[in-house]
Amino acid sequence: MLSHMHRKFGTAGLIVAVLALVVALTGAAFAAGGGLTGKEKKQVVKIAKKFAGKTGAAGAKGDTGAKGEQGIPGAPGKNGIDGEDGACSNAEPTCVLPPDATETGVWSVFAGGETLQFDALSFNLQVPTAPEIHYINVAGEELFLEGSELKERPSTVCLGDVAEPTAAPGNLCLYADFEGGMKPDLVAFTKTFTTGANIAFSVNGGGGYGTWAVTS
Repeated sequence: MLSHMHRKFGTAGLIVAVLALVVALTGAAFAAGGGLTGKEKKQVVKIAKKFAGKTGAAGAKGDTGAKGEQGIPGAPGKNGIDGEDGACSNAEPTCVLPPDATETGVWSVFAGGETLQFDALSFNLQVPTAPEIHYINVAGEELFLEGSELKERPSTVCLGDVAEPTAAPGNLCLYADFEGGMKPDLVAFTKTFTTGANIAFSVNGGGGYGTWAVTS
């Protein structure tokens, strides 16, 4: 057969015909190059297009592959650095207010007749040492004893007010918001502790209330 095609087309024609047949049957791309002339290259493309089959339909989707094996677990991470103990812990169950920190609260006292009334304050966190107590009346003056007489003066350690109570370190400041028929009895049993304070008031059918602040 090849000898017959050789006699019919000659050597060059035979090469063109064979190359075009290969391209048409295999769908291979035609590479420009080799010993073919430009005219022969065009003939190859023309013949290949004539005999090339149409693109077949897409095949059916294959089955999903099997699940892969679980990967090897990574190496354990290093332990973190231990944190410091907080103010309260099992080793130190007593909670102490940090240095120069302030905690606040409210106080009130009322009685129906003339009596000596006591109010007890409990600190949320105890302070390192028992603070010194101060009473600031509704006028913003600190009450203090001069002999047995109760007098007023500007405070040097209680510089806040009833809305924003403050206290200098080592002090407990009581700020009055209302006073009606009462006054603190600084001669009677008024005592402070690291956990709170007991305050005595002379009440005559009335009472009072306000806020307090203590600073460690």
